[in-house]
Amino acid sequence: MLIDNIIREIDSHRDEHDGVTILGGEPFDQAEALEKLVSKLKAKDYHITLYTGFMLEILSARNSSLVENILQNTDLLIDGQYKRELANNAGEYRGSSNQRMVIKPGLRVK
Repeated sequence: MLIDNIIREIDSHRDEHDGVTILGGEPFDQAEALEKLVSKLKAKDYHITLYTGFMLEILSARNSSLVENILQNTDLLIDGQYKRELANNAGEYRGSSNQRMVIKPGLRVK
């Protein structure tokens, strides 16, 4: 699906929400498209929540401008692989207790 078509669909429901949640498969497996999507959404002042199986430290170690731009445009990152055995009492937004909620992850990237 074209990114502009995704944006149009999201915009058509703007009065129902102010944010977008992006999740798997693994979003960072398509980093180029993901970067375009989050950049365009953030330019329209959408709140971006992004789920990834990668830890923030692993993403940062890629030293990729694409990854850096994605993280700069992300408001809330849920990182870490989902583990069914850790699902009970995982907490808000997290599927399993090993996952972290990282607010404004782009501020933590060096």
